[in-house]
Amino acid sequence: MATISLTLFAAIERIGLGLAVTIEFLGPLTISLIASRRMRDAVGAFIVAAAVVLLAGADGQVDLVGILLAFVAATCWATAITLNGSVGRSIPGNAGPAVAMTVGAVFVVPVGLAATGTNFLDLHVLWAGAGTALLASVFPPLLELFAIRRLSRPAYGTSMALYPAVAALCGWVILGESLSIVKWCAVSTICVVSALATYSASRPGEQLTVPDTYSRSTQTSRA
Repeated sequence: MATISLTLFAAIERIGLGLAVTIEFLGPLTISLIASRRMRDAVGAFIVAAAVVLLAGADGQVDLVGILLAFVAATCWATAITLNGSVGRSIPGNAGPAVAMTVGAVFVVPVGLAATGTNFLDLHVLWAGAGTALLASVFPPLLELFAIRRLSRPAYGTSMALYPAVAALCGWVILGESLSIVKWCAVSTICVVSALATYSASRPGEQLTVPDTYSRSTQTSRA
């Protein structure tokens, strides 16, 4: 969980928000495609692979370090999803994510100190860090937990499939990052494949349960 935070933010710095988050999203998407065991989802996996290739090199400029960091984040997210079921069965309620966040913070804080030095104690940096912690690690999992309990699997899966597109849109609007038409098409393709994979694997009206979702609450340490 801590490694997701470190590698994702480092990837965003090098390759931008939209591309980094889209590659990171391959973690839960891969879990979903593997779990489906359907031929059409295998085809979807090849389509996603092609889309990622377009994303990474459509403009002829490839930051291999940034791409690698994003893939590490994706791998860690997939691992967190796999471990989340065991944690949920062993530790009741929200105690598991709370402990994981604490351990993750112990791991990440020394890295932050080494990277920023005395700037880490600057009041503005501390306020920015606290805001990031709330917006990235506290509010999203809580809101997502409420959504999980109220939405069917197809509805929730479809909304989660928009994750890469929303990230790319925020990168464009807020950070001034631009994606080419080819990259927007690639992001859209990954979103569509994700939505179809989730929808095809669901029964109408089936409700989600917390342990079996690829919810972002499995990696709530993005602070």
